[in-house]
Amino acid sequence: MQKPASACFLFGPDVAALRRSMGKFEQLSLSRLAIALGRPSIPRLSALLRKKPFPIPSPGPPLPPGILVDEEISPVDNSKYFYPARPEEVLADRYQILVKVGWGVSSTVWLARDLQGHIEEPESVVALKIANNNASSACHEREVEEHISTADPSHRVPYDFGPLKSLRSIPQLVDFGLATRLEEDDDWGVWPIQPDHYRAPEVILGNGWQMPADIWNLGVLLWDMIEGKELFRHIHDQQGRYDAKLHIAEMMALLGPPPPAVIQRYQYMREYSWPEPVRREDDRVCQTAEEYFCGPFFDNNGRFLYEDLIPDRKLGDTVIFLEQEEREAFLDLAKGMLAWHPDARKKAGELAEHPFLQPKQTSA
Repeated sequence: MQKPASACFLFGPDVAALRRSMGKFEQLSLSRLAIALGRPSIPRLSALLRKKPFPIPSPGPPLPPGILVDEEISPVDNSKYFYPARPEEVLADRYQILVKVGWGVSSTVWLARDLQGHIEEPESVVALKIANNNASSACHEREVEEHISTADPSHRVPYDFGPLKSLRSIPQLVDFGLATRLEEDDDWGVWPIQPDHYRAPEVILGNGWQMPADIWNLGVLLWDMIEGKELFRHIHDQQGRYDAKLHIAEMMALLGPPPPAVIQRYQYMREYSWPEPVRREDDRVCQTAEEYFCGPFFDNNGRFLYEDLIPDRKLGDTVIFLEQEEREAFLDLAKGMLAWHPDARKKAGELAEHPFLQPKQTSA
């Protein structure tokens, strides 16, 4: 068999010219032709023109072993559950990891280049969430996201900070790792929800929760955004385990004691058993909120059983990065969200009109 003159194009970029000159080999695939000619298989054109990973600058010397960062700070962190992603790595032969932008107890989030497409196409950067190997939490989040994808599009972004739209990037808070569905707007949830630092008092006390629990959650999160620190800082015991009585004690320090209506609801719901038992992280199976969170917390007269654990903290002392006028406006906004009784919390529409969230007027 005589080799065609066009065989020299086997390793060149102009595959179209090669195909036009194939003659009797025209019906053969490029890979079969390469075998017939005793040559290696030919890369596809898409592979030749595909975007290539680029080198990432060295991050510098490693931190000393004793310095904890990101998810390592979490008391429940365990590195064996997390994928050791690193900048420059390519995942699924498509996404080149660039930099970490977020983390939680069950995942890390990275900016990544999407290498799919040709080199002449614009760069595409995506947020890549890498769940840990706790399959139950990953599957739960996937189910929630699939449910949200079928919902009204106007409901899919929980928090959109309108007054900040003049910025190049608009902060949007979206995390469905511990999201929970209520079938109807007037439904009540009773089982434990929310991350430890952001857990609402009605969840801990077993009083039943509805949408205002999200308002509490966002109110606590304001400190992470404004101060760069968590509002509740004494909620874990010496072994790093979440301790609900310490959490309630710190709530009382910052917000004062709960109103009588909250205590009455707590007393009424103490013996309420969940429709299905819930397993804690220590594998203990619990039937009630009091059992799950290691209550009781108040006696029959409404007195907190652990008054000696109440720290010497005041809400006004937790904000140091804002000037006086902004500080007062911020605290007023937060107090509308961090109320013991869910019905006393502002609704999202009311909060959006708060002066703290309005753009500043600037002189011409």
